[in-house]
Amino acid sequence: MKYLNPSIVMSAAALFLISACAHLRGDPSTEVEMPKQYVNVADFEGTANERIEAAITAAMETGHKTVFFPNGEYLLRHGLNLNRGLHTELHLVGESRDGVRLTPDIEYLVANYNDGNFQDGNGKRLAHMINLSAPDVFDFVDVSIQNMTLDMKSQAIYYQPVTYNVVGHGIRVGTGWRKGQFKVDRVTIMNVAGYGIGIQDRGGHPKNNMTLTNLHIERTGSDGIDTKEASGEGNRNLVIRDVTVKDIGYTDTGAAPALDIRYRTVIMERVKLISAGSRTLPDGKRNNIAGINFRPEGNVLSARVSDVYAKGFTTAIHLHAAGEHQHKNIHISDFKIHDYSYAGICVRGSGHAGHTISDGHVHSGGGKALMLPEQGVTIRNVAEGPWPNQQR
Repeated sequence: MKYLNPSIVMSAAALFLISACAHLRGDPSTEVEMPKQYVNVADFEGTANERIEAAITAAMETGHKTVFFPNGEYLLRHGLNLNRGLHTELHLVGESRDGVRLTPDIEYLVANYNDGNFQDGNGKRLAHMINLSAPDVFDFVDVSIQNMTLDMKSQAIYYQPVTYNVVGHGIRVGTGWRKGQFKVDRVTIMNVAGYGIGIQDRGGHPKNNMTLTNLHIERTGSDGIDTKEASGEGNRNLVIRDVTVKDIGYTDTGAAPALDIRYRTVIMERVKLISAGSRTLPDGKRNNIAGINFRPEGNVLSARVSDVYAKGFTTAIHLHAAGEHQHKNIHISDFKIHDYSYAGICVRGSGHAGHTISDGHVHSGGGKALMLPEQGVTIRNVAEGPWPNQQR
């Protein structure tokens, strides 16, 4: 396998960086802050997995730890594991969002499917396309993924007979950290068997400072973005901004929200959520219930939710407290909700305090506009009925 000295890669990359930056500046939707120094996946040989792993290894030997993906299709035989030790710093940056495509190596996976029998070690599958997890809790994490498309091409999404195995989530975050950050920006995730993004570890390991921005998530087996609870102080500082989620819950047997939230502190701005509720599902499957679902286990201390468009859910926004789990100071504003069957906004349970719901339109699809407890919620300037230029 060809290996270039990182210092050579960095200097040779300068002219390419100039042209790449010029290209990116032409389209604000794909504009990213390009690194001054990086290791280029194109400078290595082998399969896509081998080239990416070699580039990551080389980047980890430098001070910048940035891997650059030039435009092209990267056929993966297995998912990318970003765990590089208890102190993990790694940044994946694509040349353009639509131009960099991570997809399954279908020919390889079909040849090694082995009728789904993985017990003998011969069956091959692509699990989570990008995974950050470790046997132990991270001391520090600084990881980012920018400017690319992840298309897992799950056959289950289209109810096709399975001829190769793709399981798991587009991006999975497992074991937690208290210090550091994880960012996903300008990424498209589609045709995923599990969650678009799964923030999953249940072992009491907080994953603080998660920032998910400029995302398009479409056609997932279960939730668009799922977050699991952490014990003790829990997860803090989740940001979801400029995110579209469409057509989720294709293979889910329970409830598949677009955004499933169990975080202590949350900022959510400019989200567009469109259910596939009118789609006919096979027996035993259920249409996704909530657009935004605040689970009891989140024990929310503060959340700001603004500029929300939600269409076609059973309940567009659901705040659920139960027993010892309470939610405080959730502020929902500037929302447009229609075509729901149960409630536009439902605040369930008695453990609520300090919430506000303001400045929004709710257009009934047969259910109630708001379903609220007797106390804990203040309503201001919420209108029922269609709004001008209502989207359909």
